[in-house]
Amino acid sequence: MCEHKLILLEDACQSIGATYKGKSLGTIGDAGTFSFDFVKTITCAEGGVVMTNNEDIYIKSDGYTDHGHDHQGADRGADLHPFLDTITASANCMRRLAWRRIRKLDTFLGCRKKITKHYVHNLEQIPEISFA
Repeated sequence: MCEHKLILLEDACQSIGATYKGKSLGTIGDAGTFSFDFVKTITCAEGGVVMTNNEDIYIKSDGYTDHGHDHQGADRGADLHPFLDTITASANCMRRLAWRRIRKLDTFLGCRKKITKHYVHNLEQIPEISFA
């Protein structure tokens, strides 16, 4: 990937909590994304998360929150607004809600596993259905 200066952006929206070869999905590439709309594993209305350990990607992603402030320096009034974002107020609210939900990830995943076991148990009673 470095040879062509490409970045790997993982769309991990439906796989929060899953791993591949011992690494959490969303942490394998340069950045991982998670959506929190109503059909995802964790919901908080709309919005999502970008995870990265790349400072440039972090700065650019962060610029799309908090009304486009660049968060450079200590004087908020002197911040530049290099990014346009028409939904930053709701994004900030969703970010706080998403953080609360992420802290309960194990509970959400436990509920999903319990429901899955229920479905599998009942579907296994049907002779035409099998699970590999």
